[in-house]
Amino acid sequence: MPLVTIIIPIYNVEKYLKKCLDSVINQTYQNLEIILINDFSTDYSKHIAEQYVKNYKNIKLINNKINLGIGESRNIGLDIANGEYIYFLDSDDWIDKTAIQRLVNIALNYQAKLVECSYTMVLGKISIQKGKKEKNITIKNFQKNPKLLYNNQGYAWSKLYQTNLFEDLRFPKKIMFEDFAFTGALLTKVRECIKTSEKLYFYRRHPSSITFSSKCAPNEKFLDILESGKILRENCKKLGTYQEYENIIEEIIRYKNLIALMDSNTWFQMKLEDRMHLLNLMYQFLSQEQNMDNFESWDTVKEAMQTRKIYQLRMQYLKCQLQKAKQFNTASDTPLEDAKKIIRKYTREKGL
Repeated sequence: MPLVTIIIPIYNVEKYLKKCLDSVINQTYQNLEIILINDFSTDYSKHIAEQYVKNYKNIKLINNKINLGIGESRNIGLDIANGEYIYFLDSDDWIDKTAIQRLVNIALNYQAKLVECSYTMVLGKISIQKGKKEKNITIKNFQKNPKLLYNNQGYAWSKLYQTNLFEDLRFPKKIMFEDFAFTGALLTKVRECIKTSEKLYFYRRHPSSITFSSKCAPNEKFLDILESGKILRENCKKLGTYQEYENIIEEIIRYKNLIALMDSNTWFQMKLEDRMHLLNLMYQFLSQEQNMDNFESWDTVKEAMQTRKIYQLRMQYLKCQLQKAKQFNTASDTPLEDAKKIIRKYTREKGL
């Protein structure tokens, strides 16, 4: 049985941490190395982690002296990992007791470098199933069908990786959406992913999570999605895969940029005038890097509008708002910096 290292960054999750750690120690697969990285938590999380370290010999605890963020905390775990495989688990989530056993079995049977499972999204007491109901195995060959990368460049969790995949790749530091920049590049390197439709990962969405809150309220960190796209491009160039996958990588980046534009347009906590100024500035900035005037013609946008009615409505609303924003005539030599200044006026201190 190969050793599997589970890396769990921890930051102010005292309410959820025990459920997360219990799901790991109760795995049917027992050859585990569990690395906890306490990212300078200010609540009871550190004490909870210390109790598990006392009770279980295969758990290590690293205490960051300052808050480094989830990306750098994962990197610290990668630097000291001894396993043949790596698994990332967020500390407010949990996994099925058979998760690691199933993923290892699939990896060995298919001689796969990367295996992924489906997941269940948990919103309070509501569980939303993701993926197909029947249990099946899908081989995703990104080399034969690069468009599969578009649907697969999401989260670092729910995947089992061969450790040697990380020899020349690390998570970006101190930004949100670090998974986007990291996982998208890694998938171009691995070229193939084996996916089981089994829902072995439980992804908790809650108001105090940074990503969730930043999408619901004005937050400058949400604009990190723009930076993460640039890092994705540079990572692929470093790995030598950019030329092969250039078209799909650029399509992914500009689509993510459009998502940032759409989401920032829903921050109704702002005064209308400030929101219109923000929208105008964001549109100016994005137009510097790509042709935003014809974003409705992008293949990914057209496909999303055809398959998702809610997306079609959001796009129609964005078009309407952009027409209003033009009336404010916001001109700037530094549109992104000016947009951040507007956001800072409304940023909530707590939880961001």
